[in-house]
Amino acid sequence: MINMPNPENREKVAALIARYNQIFADILRYRDMEWKIVVWAVALLAGVIALTGPGQRKLSVCMKSSVVVFSVAIGAYGIWHLDYAHRRLTKERQRRRHCERLLGFYDKGAYDPSSSLLPEERATKAVTYKQGIAHLVSWWIVIAVFTAFSVYSVVTAE
Repeated sequence: MINMPNPENREKVAALIARYNQIFADILRYRDMEWKIVVWAVALLAGVIALTGPGQRKLSVCMKSSVVVFSVAIGAYGIWHLDYAHRRLTKERQRRRHCERLLGFYDKGAYDPSSSLLPEERATKAVTYKQGIAHLVSWWIVIAVFTAFSVYSVVTAE
């Protein structure tokens, strides 16, 4: 933890708090980006399903091929971009944990004489990519299912 009474350290603390706030904003942005990617990918693929489903006009072989390539590309890009956002989110959470340690959020008595601001056991727990893997895999499956159904819809279209 940084000693606060020293005026030189106050500037360091102010800079660290500004960095902490920036990291927090980035965490919110990446967390929101995760669900937005899924929504966009599923919406585009649902649009393909709706436009190629039963009762729609016939598609040429060239058009079918183009729509299949588009569907697979959207699915692959959605899965890749979701992985990218999750990796960035993990990195920002690691940075936040480091700032919390430097600011003394886990030190008993640093801010409150009776306890620490954050649970001390959280300080030793590493932030890893695998912590959100169940969430991530569930969204990958949703995108993969919509991609497969989209391709099926195009291939079976009259």
